[in-house]
Amino acid sequence: RMASSATGAAASAPTPSVYYVMMADGRSMMHPKKLQSLIENGELQGDTMVWADGMSGWKKVNDVPNLKQFLPEDDPSLSMGAAMRQAAETTQWYYLNAQQEQQGPFDPSVVRSLIAHGTLQGDTLLWCKDMGETWSPIKDLTDFEQDLKRAKENPKSAGDGKPLPPAATGWYYRDKYRAQKGPVNEAALGKLMETKELTGDSLVWKDGMKEWSAINTLPELATLALTSMLPEEARMKIKEEEEKLALSGGGAGAAATGAAATASEENAKEGEDEKAGQKRKRKKKKTKKWKKFENTPHVYVQGLPPDASLQEIHDHFKKAGLIVKLPSGEPKIKMYKDKSGKPKGDGLVSYMKVESVPLAIQFLHESEIRPGFKLTVQKAEFQQKGDKFIARKKTKTDIKFQKFAAQQVGFLFET
Repeated sequence: RMASSATGAAASAPTPSVYYVMMADGRSMMHPKKLQSLIENGELQGDTMVWADGMSGWKKVNDVPNLKQFLPEDDPSLSMGAAMRQAAETTQWYYLNAQQEQQGPFDPSVVRSLIAHGTLQGDTLLWCKDMGETWSPIKDLTDFEQDLKRAKENPKSAGDGKPLPPAATGWYYRDKYRAQKGPVNEAALGKLMETKELTGDSLVWKDGMKEWSAINTLPELATLALTSMLPEEARMKIKEEEEKLALSGGGAGAAATGAAATASEENAKEGEDEKAGQKRKRKKKKTKKWKKFENTPHVYVQGLPPDASLQEIHDHFKKAGLIVKLPSGEPKIKMYKDKSGKPKGDGLVSYMKVESVPLAIQFLHESEIRPGFKLTVQKAEFQQKGDKFIARKKTKTDIKFQKFAAQQVGFLFET
């Protein structure tokens, strides 16, 4: 029942400790044994996209020797539909923009869309592998002759009859079958991410970009990527806050005017009787107490190599979720040190989502970050130092990080 025997390379290739699998409802982390079982039972097919640490990118099960050996002989991954998709992906086009910079690769459907939106003109140079070393103007290519003709007869407009500028053509994206689609606006991209049709690793492109890039690597889409990963309740809260801000915009002027009038009256009273103002009671300062938080997005790690770098730890723990990034660009990972300043081998990893904590414990506890260095991963618990609580004063760095985090997620965290 199994496909033709596994190759010697497949047998000798090391098996990753965990795979990421593109399921119908989104990306899922999976143990190799479970993945093998789903493939053998036919629940996952040869065209299912998978990724593991050490792979150059997402690949089909059929293209991963360690997994291909488990495919049944009657696997439909090379069915007519899959064959058609593969054939459509064979012709990839590139074009030169106004600065003579190479853009691409693009499916024919994206090229047609760019022509329709006016981004590509008849004189724009196009190239594909079948053309050798020669670039040709679009007007000389029969593949897009009809598209140019339609674009001249009925140019797309913004509603006022004027053609859309290149910047308004929106975003193009690759779906889970790596087919290129678009253009769509940022709101549409957000919807696709909320429904798990796209993830932070999905590739997108728009006019002006030199190459296709993952959503979570683009600063302009950072808020979009992070918001889509939040639970539904959190997304609804953000929308409610935005609506409140929009509605309060009309009353801001009136509120300011009222405050100014009140201030004027108080100033007048103070001028008549200064003693009255001096007798106002001051608000008593609240005594701050230690607060214990049950659900925090941090894991405590033991068994780290003394010379481990932040990047090495980040690459190992990112398998369980997105790690908080500091304004400096470094991951928020704390390495504990002894009195002499040497690392003790334990540390704290801070995730963006609380849901990443149980995943890290499940999949990374007792895993080896290096041969011989087995890790202990557990939920981080914070305790008060000493008998008396001393509140820590906010530093400029704290304020800077709070603003940075607010820009990423779209709302200020409660403090």
